[in-house]
Amino acid sequence: MAKVAWLTVVLMLAGTVAAQAYSKQLTEDDIKSAVEYGKTRRGKDIVESGSPYFLRFGPFALGYISTPWLEVASVARQAAGEYRDPTEDEIRTAISTSTGRLQIFAFVAEPLDDFWRDFHMVILQGERVVQPTLKQGRFIRAVSCTTRPCTVLAGLLAYFPDETLDTNADIEIVVILKQGRKELRTKVSLGVLR
Repeated sequence: MAKVAWLTVVLMLAGTVAAQAYSKQLTEDDIKSAVEYGKTRRGKDIVESGSPYFLRFGPFALGYISTPWLEVASVARQAAGEYRDPTEDEIRTAISTSTGRLQIFAFVAEPLDDFWRDFHMVILQGERVVQPTLKQGRFIRAVSCTTRPCTVLAGLLAYFPDETLDTNADIEIVVILKQGRKELRTKVSLGVLR
């Protein structure tokens, strides 16, 4: 009897995890939950440390991974900050511009000249290497000039197609600086993202 009860609990939890997993196509329930989450983030960052979307590449590099669900949540957070609900058009635009891709945002502080200009980023999943379809780097500010070159903070953005990714498996994100002189890595479980 105890084995049957345990099996029932395990199956129920497995069903719950599958319902929460990263979906390449958002359902109406996904959209509603993203809007509700976004409203709770009014006046706050869309993700914070401890969130499965939060990325830590090391002591001086962090960021987040964005899915279509999180993009809808971002629209709802923006609207909540303006004391209004997101419009259908805003939600539709967020979905149409983010479906089919993952967005990786990284904020990196390094003492490397112009590293934001020639960075690269890849996603590794098993033997698969996914290249970005778009990448942009931007100088934010000098952090310290006690060393040469100065340590600067830069924002790095890359878009990745998600069609070849197993959305229930882990990925490793690799940020490559100065043609491989330095690599920053972090792992993400896609199965816990929405």
